[in-house]
Amino acid sequence: MKEALFWIFIIIFSLTAIITLLGITGVIKTIKENYLNALFTALILEVVAAVVLLFQNTDFLTGPVADGPCLEEVITRSGLTAQAGQAADASDFLVEQLKRLSVLDAATGDQALLAAQLQERDSLLKAANTEIEALEAELKQLGQQFYTKITKLRNYISQYGGFINLAWRAEEKASVYRLLIEIFGDMGLIQDENTLYIGEDRAQINFAAVRSIYKEYKVSLQQAVDSDTKVYVGEYDTILFIRTYLNQTAY
Repeated sequence: MKEALFWIFIIIFSLTAIITLLGITGVIKTIKENYLNALFTALILEVVAAVVLLFQNTDFLTGPVADGPCLEEVITRSGLTAQAGQAADASDFLVEQLKRLSVLDAATGDQALLAAQLQERDSLLKAANTEIEALEAELKQLGQQFYTKITKLRNYISQYGGFINLAWRAEEKASVYRLLIEIFGDMGLIQDENTLYIGEDRAQINFAAVRSIYKEYKVSLQQAVDSDTKVYVGEYDTILFIRTYLNQTAY
């Protein structure tokens, strides 16, 4: 309807302009002067009205607005032509795809966060494994040191004829006592090492305290010593030391 009215007004304007111009130039001489004045006035009013409407509906200060992307072209370039052909409305189909894209972006963000958390966990696990390996290496080294001490103690036992009586002339066995202190420490039998020495410089050993630890250990194994004057350490006792050490380090 609007298009028909548009063309009607265009035709009327064109006819009015042609007749008026032909009348003014004298081509058509049969038009009376009063009609010619009316036609000229109508032509002027039509031109003025057209100019006013043009200025009202046109923004001359704003640059031309670029046309938006073609919906069909967007769908074709996205490779969704087949799916869009099955949809009732292409625009609704495109809107639905954009909604899915936003959901996908959110899921991608969650996946990135999860990946970062997994990477952090892997880093912590790697650090923990490194620490465990270091502790295992240290434990292995300590074990080797412990067996070295046991071997040294066995050498002392051999020198004393198969048994060492800790209660007999203890002062002469200071090196044996110091070795036993180290072994008892590795076995976890010592609560306060300072009680095993007399003086802060640890130059003098508290022999009675060391023998007390050994006797308590033997009692815990239901192998009490003979007497306070007969506190023997033999080859079999070194085997018990090793067994206790292994039981301790197994946890």
